[in-house]
Amino acid sequence: MPNTWYKSAAGKAYTRSYRKSHPERVREWARRDKQRHPERVAASHRRYMANPANRERRQLYARAYIESHKAHLMELAAEKRRRLKLEVFLHYSNGTASCARCGFDDLDALCLDHVNDDGGTQRKSLRKTGNAFYAWLKRNRFPVGIQVLCANCNLIKEV
Repeated sequence: MPNTWYKSAAGKAYTRSYRKSHPERVREWARRDKQRHPERVAASHRRYMANPANRERRQLYARAYIESHKAHLMELAAEKRRRLKLEVFLHYSNGTASCARCGFDDLDALCLDHVNDDGGTQRKSLRKTGNAFYAWLKRNRFPVGIQVLCANCNLIKEV
């Protein structure tokens, strides 16, 4: 007969107190279990989320977390957008993030320019601008035909 003491009230109480007093061990066990049996952990998560009550509880928690940490989350998102823009501009300016013509290096005044002046057609076909376009460039392994120009040099090129 299998040992089912852990399912009894006394066993559950002991388990709760052990987990509370040894959180680092529990975290280590969970991490190791996730590495050894990822399919089992994923199946457990799917079963948990299949229950509408659990899903609703997680959604309520997520909404409350977002509401209480809104300013911090907005700062993180802004920093993520800034890092993405910097990464794209560093790639297209060979690591300097400066204008290809005059060398101006203020990131707020730099923009991407299509070398063949086909940016309008690309924007229409992709329907992406700003950070969505930067993310597209990164996902597509930085296609050629784009350079970094400052706003002044870009305007002069247009004329």
